[in-house]
Amino acid sequence: MAESGQLLAHVFGYLDQMSLAGMSTMQVSDLVDSLIVNELKARPASKGQYGYQLLAAIP
Repeated sequence: MAESGQLLAHVFGYLDQMSLAGMSTMQVSDLVDSLIVNELKARPASKGQYGYQLLAAIP
């Protein structure tokens, strides 16, 4: 549980540094997915949850 919290903190820190203005939800989802899979070498646990195929549910 502590490791997943550290990974999430890393993702939020990364997003805080990014300029997301003008990006679509799909672009942000792809960005986060790439960060989790390629850099953090982790599996995005919420992807596919409840049949939702995207990673980030951002309004």
